[in-house]
Amino acid sequence: MTIKQAYDTADVAASLADPVKNAGHLFKSLSFFTPYKWFLTWVNGPEGRRLGLAPIPEVPVSLRMLRRTLAVEMAHRSGGLLAAKIHLKHISVVTTEGYADRPGGAQSVLMAEFGQEEREHKMRVALDAFQDYQNGIRPAGHGASDLLDFFAFVDEQLDLSGAPNIKRSDQEVTNLLAKRAKSLHPGPANYCWFLDPSKALCLKLAAPHARGATEPLIGMCDSARCPQAPTMPDTARCGQPARRVGRSSSPQSGAHSGRRRPG
Repeated sequence: MTIKQAYDTADVAASLADPVKNAGHLFKSLSFFTPYKWFLTWVNGPEGRRLGLAPIPEVPVSLRMLRRTLAVEMAHRSGGLLAAKIHLKHISVVTTEGYADRPGGAQSVLMAEFGQEEREHKMRVALDAFQDYQNGIRPAGHGASDLLDFFAFVDEQLDLSGAPNIKRSDQEVTNLLAKRAKSLHPGPANYCWFLDPSKALCLKLAAPHARGATEPLIGMCDSARCPQAPTMPDTARCGQPARRVGRSSSPQSGAHSGRRRPG
């Protein structure tokens, strides 16, 4: 997305440029301060006063100061606030709303709704994965062992929380899975339970460009080698009604019941 003034300027420059000398580049390197100083001197001098031009305050000016002008021009167009956020590389749309004099706008509400829906989806996926574990459906891959230990711990906590004949509610399981669900990043062929960035294979492969990353590079995920990305039976589900949330009765559940609580 480009504002009309910038588009018109580029169009005029293209029509004036020498196609041989400027092949591949519309503009050469630009020095902003010297032309601006000439312009300031002209406007504030006799020529500018003769034409009735308003004097320009002689304060420091930089190109970065024009970011706000660009943000305002873009943000007040249809769908422009998100376009401005992407163009200015803001982490949060709230920052862009501040640039555009639109704090608390509808875009912020929309992003909050997106975040809430994402959290609910992660919780549904985590609950489905745990219910698969109870039904004897196990994940595979290098990261499966740690996840199975965690599910075994959750199963044990459900057994300790009351009488064995009482069916546990989804909310009880949700409370136990909540912290692990926050670390979930569903991929096209596996789940990434991003608990420890230092163990993430994708960040190691992308180093040093991924230094300080707080999320996995899910497109580089290799569940056969990463200790945090087991291959799940079905990563495309959005959640189903609870099938069973009580004590695991599968023959394989005892293999992990005696392990220590995962860190």
